[in-house]
Amino acid sequence: MLNFSLEVLSPVHIGSGERITKWEYTIKDNFLEVYPYQHLIAHLLEKNPAFLQNLRILMQNKDFSLSMLKELGVDVGKPLYRIEIVGSLKTNEVELFIKSLGMPYIPGSELKGALRTAYMGGLLLADKELRESIRSRLWKINNKGELEDFGSKGKGFEESFFNPVGNADAKYDLFKAIAFPDLFFELRDLCVEVPKMIGSDKLLYACEAIKVGTKLEGKLLIERSLIDRMLRVEKLNYKHLDLSWDRLKELSNSFYSLVLDMEMEFFRNMPEVRTHLQEIKRRMEEGILLRIGKHQGYLSTTIMAVFKKEDPELFERVYDASVSQSRKEKPKTRRISSKNLTFGWVLIKRV
Repeated sequence: MLNFSLEVLSPVHIGSGERITKWEYTIKDNFLEVYPYQHLIAHLLEKNPAFLQNLRILMQNKDFSLSMLKELGVDVGKPLYRIEIVGSLKTNEVELFIKSLGMPYIPGSELKGALRTAYMGGLLLADKELRESIRSRLWKINNKGELEDFGSKGKGFEESFFNPVGNADAKYDLFKAIAFPDLFFELRDLCVEVPKMIGSDKLLYACEAIKVGTKLEGKLLIERSLIDRMLRVEKLNYKHLDLSWDRLKELSNSFYSLVLDMEMEFFRNMPEVRTHLQEIKRRMEEGILLRIGKHQGYLSTTIMAVFKKEDPELFERVYDASVSQSRKEKPKTRRISSKNLTFGWVLIKRV
């Protein structure tokens, strides 16, 4: 069991799959005041139950909003919470951060999934024989269906790394020896970020995100005894697996160093973004760098960054098979915050 701290280096949004509309928030002094629908209804039931029928009628008018209701003098109570808006809202809906019992949190599975992808990418960079094996298999893909069978995010060959017997039986997944806890934090550590897309005019929803600089703590379980027991009982042989802290750091940072270099090349004409990325790369030596949540982009959520420069033709084949629209530059878009920060970077340090 290792004690660790997690520092948020750039805005992080991990969505619940829900969005609030202008019926569930108001804006005051550049703060989003949130009145979830059930919260609002509970207040009206207590204070003004006769108004509920009028409310249902008003909500059918798409131009009406909670702000207008307040202007009419209707007592809607106090917001459940209020958080600062970073940027200028351009859409009427805001994507919510995942929460449990009203508390936002970073799921341990999100951290483990990011580490798993980065670990695979680092192994491919370190092991030429393995890289050539995967490259050969990728070249055999001819259509999107075959790619989905293989794993559009590289997960179709996870058994090559973490499952020595080469099948999907979970009991042979050696990476299950790693467990991150869910990391809960306060609502005051959230803000509203307004992402913008570089390379496209498409509008993105504003989203709740963890503030840059937020620090959390937890305990990382690396259960070496489980791996030893599996290897001994099942008589498995796996040459790659080393789940020590130093090895996790080495491979993860190797992969993300490559991704950061590619991101800096993309943002070569945006010095503020480049400086931000250079600072992240400088910090990575302090611990394990991970990229989590929404707006990461294709290069961070797949292992295909490993092949982008070494075999660009293969990269384009796989990319075209895994996205819905062919583009001249692959990928051609990125998402950044209103303060020119890329999304999703966190640093995990051993304490």
